[in-house]
Amino acid sequence: MLLKNTGMKGLSDFSKLSQVLQTELENYEVVTLANVEHKDTIISGLEWLLQHRNTEGFWGERNLTSTSMAIMVLQSWSNISLADCSTEMINERCRQSVQWIRSCFESGWGQFPRYWIRGISLYAVHKSGLFDEFYEKEARRLFKEASANLSAIDHETAHHYARIIRLLDAIGMHNERDELSTPFSEFVVSIENPAIFSPYFLGEIVMGCRSLGNSQRTSIEERVQKIIRTLESYVGTAKIDSWSFVPYCAALIALGEEEKLATSSLLRDTYFKIFRQGGRRNDGSFYSDVQKTCWALLTLQRVREVHRISLPLYTFRSRFVSHNENIKKSVKAIRFSILLGLGSTSMLLLILIAWIILDLSSPLPSNVIAWIMGALVIAIGTRSFILLKRLLQ
Repeated sequence: MLLKNTGMKGLSDFSKLSQVLQTELENYEVVTLANVEHKDTIISGLEWLLQHRNTEGFWGERNLTSTSMAIMVLQSWSNISLADCSTEMINERCRQSVQWIRSCFESGWGQFPRYWIRGISLYAVHKSGLFDEFYEKEARRLFKEASANLSAIDHETAHHYARIIRLLDAIGMHNERDELSTPFSEFVVSIENPAIFSPYFLGEIVMGCRSLGNSQRTSIEERVQKIIRTLESYVGTAKIDSWSFVPYCAALIALGEEEKLATSSLLRDTYFKIFRQGGRRNDGSFYSDVQKTCWALLTLQRVREVHRISLPLYTFRSRFVSHNENIKKSVKAIRFSILLGLGSTSMLLLILIAWIILDLSSPLPSNVIAWIMGALVIAIGTRSFILLKRLLQ
């Protein structure tokens, strides 16, 4: 593949091959996910969540946000096998929790004005694969209420609209999403100084922007990048405690969605502050709190461990050059062997012909002719040896 990519037709250009291989190896990366590098941490967190689920299907004190986030976590890590709970059992518990969420909507609690909670609840149901006509109806009701209050998008409500936009995009209601996009984008553009806002708020805004249509995303990209730089600065310097833990996770989740940042050294280092400073308990939870544990496990979904070749560049070069020279000598030897074989065969044929002619027509004794032929063979062999030695130098 490398020979093909360099346009080389043979093994004549070894210096070019050396440069290509060196560049390829210096840039080579092995990316592994969190479920490979931190599997035990994830398993203990999932087990703790399952242990703290009420038999009626909810988490916390009948907390809709906690229940929705727990469903999202269990679905996000469905590829992880737990010793005491099969995949089928987890899916059944998620189904029961989704049913509990439905009972909340049916009981009329949906008139509660906080769009964010309703948005994340419906988003969690969608992630569970159990989104049906009932939940679609609730999503349309939520959109209708939100679209009737577009003038209310400000620094206190914009993250609620960001959550609704993410929901509408996920369930395929793109026309409704686009109707909210213009006033939401106008608010994003109005953010002159992102540093005055909470990292949690900014993280939600970025995630909402990534769910907009292509045209809207393009128009606000410059301001979004400014917000992202603010979040980068925050996660690089923030000290994590119980109060800052959720904002820190929200910022990391938003940054982890950016392709160019997903494997950056900054994120790779700061992700693991949640282990060193993030209040992780021996029982697998974070701060013994359902929502914080959910935030941590959702954050770990964005972790990308990057491993690079650690061989020092000088050592690599010296080893490669040495190996390169050996290859050159080997190819020269092969070429010479081919030429020598053809030349020797031709010369022996000529000697044989000359021997026959001399033996038949020459008055010289046969022993003299043998000496002459032997001298010719020795001369050809000596000349071939000298040529081979020069080629291999």
